Amino acid sequence: MKIACIDVGSNSIKLVVVDAAASDSFAVLAREKDPVRLGHDTLRDEQLSPAAIERATESIKRLRSIAEARGAEHIFAVATASVREARNSAQLIKEIQRKAGVSLEVLSAIEEARLIGLAAAQGCAGTNGSILNVDIGGGSTEISLMRESSAVALFSVKLGAVGLSENFINSDPPRSKELKALREEVRSALERPARELKGMKWQQATGTSGTIVAIGTALRLRALSQDDRRAEGARPAGDEIAVEKLTRFNARASEMNAGERRALPGISSQRSEILIAGGQILEGVMQALKIDSMRTCSWALREGVLIEWTDTNIANTTFEGSARELLRVQYNTGIHPMGDISFNPTARKNDTKLRLDLARIDFWLGKGAQQSERVASLAKTYRKQATVNA
Repeated sequence: MKIACIDVGSNSIKLVVVDAAASDSFAVLAREKDPVRLGHDTLRDEQLSPAAIERATESIKRLRSIAEARGAEHIFAVATASVREARNSAQLIKEIQRKAGVSLEVLSAIEEARLIGLAAAQGCAGTNGSILNVDIGGGSTEISLMRESSAVALFSVKLGAVGLSENFINSDPPRSKELKALREEVRSALERPARELKGMKWQQATGTSGTIVAIGTALRLRALSQDDRRAEGARPAGDEIAVEKLTRFNARASEMNAGERRALPGISSQRSEILIAGGQILEGVMQALKIDSMRTCSWALREGVLIEWTDTNIANTTFEGSARELLRVQYNTGIHPMGDISFNPTARKNDTKLRLDLARIDFWLGKGAQQSERVASLAKTYRKQATVNA
């Protein structure tokens, strides 16, 4: 089955099209990215500008065309912090549906952390063992402790490379007082995850998404000569990021101006604008959680969404976060009816847009599927309504 996912992030909008043989077996057919910069100003003002809405809509129209040209039967689209934090996000969702013909789902922060963790666990950690994954986006950072693809602990903190760049860095290079304030913001935001993860163990640490992957590439290329870079052949998947090397890299980058950062091997022009904040967030996370080293992972949110909707393992139907769990219990068959996926992910009990088939829910419960407390509560309400209307 050929399926696609569009990830509407704070810094860019990304597409992946895959041929999915199973939930953990994807043949990538296409990858595309548009640097829409949706989070710039939005994360600070909590308002999507008309220009930002137009850029996002045009990007999704283009990406939908690419996905369909590659034969995608279904296209999923999810949005994260920049849309989640915007007061007028409903306007963006409406415009994308009207002009691009794509239904955009705004993920809750914890659901985002779970899906990213799921992707990292299946794509970069194998099927066994535990993994701690860190994902730095434009508007938030997700921390996911996974064991055999199941969530053990999930956190989302409002530390984004775009948001912190806009709120704390006004000079180029940044002044020492700006860096001090940025680091204090990072330290404060990480107090809860550090406290709740204290004493927990994991077999490996990974890092996902553009900022961490770019830093991993930059550290690797920095260690190589020009000739070594040209001659570099096959190597292990992902790059290693040691906290000591990262600290030195951050110190050097914070002394550079924008032009010098753009010249760093492995750092794109757009990434250079948020490199300082992104690097400080990563360093803060690694220090707070006592991570000596991590490996970058190319799978992230898009792959997590695709894994979710191609998963037919009944044991994976238990999770918290959104009304998607209702559909996962209801349609655990590997072929999900697209007409029933257009729903409000934060729907309340009496939301008529959520159509439930109680017989299918009971069928899968009888097969061993488990309900979270929220699913059980919602299903109970619908059973009462069904009895009254009978």
